[in-house]
Amino acid sequence: MSNNWFRELEATGKGPDWFFNAAFAPGSAAGLAAAFRALAPQGFTRYEAHRQHCPIHQQKYDYVMYIDSQQHAAIVRNIEGDSGQNVYIFHTIQACQNDLQIMRGYGGYPGQHGAEETRVIRALAQAPDLALEHWNIGYGGMGYPFEILAQGSGATTLLRYLDRP
Repeated sequence: MSNNWFRELEATGKGPDWFFNAAFAPGSAAGLAAAFRALAPQGFTRYEAHRQHCPIHQQKYDYVMYIDSQQHAAIVRNIEGDSGQNVYIFHTIQACQNDLQIMRGYGGYPGQHGAEETRVIRALAQAPDLALEHWNIGYGGMGYPFEILAQGSGATTLLRYLDRP
């Protein structure tokens, strides 16, 4: 079993979609966006949204999103309203306001991007200028309710969770 953030979801077959959410202290938006941009996860392409629908907050915001390079064009078209293509399998990492969200549609592509997603989580949780308030890992979608599998407060509990065998 890997030490990826979604290892318990993978082991239990929960789904279909997997997500990680983290909320940082109020006033962290600029610092979170800057730290997030600097991480540039491999296998992902950055997208800068300007007054676009934010999947985290369900309203229009400016935000930064990394999209797996394979689905980047299709997801950007959907965000910008140029296409109604349903993309089932995808990976996105998004920072908006004080929040971070990772989504793996249908669990994502097996064996892909887990190490980079987990690296981003660890880096932001350990960033000296950011204070992680709370986090959760969950699943659901496609007609199934969204449920939380694991959650905690602060960076210490998150890092402990990630380091568990």
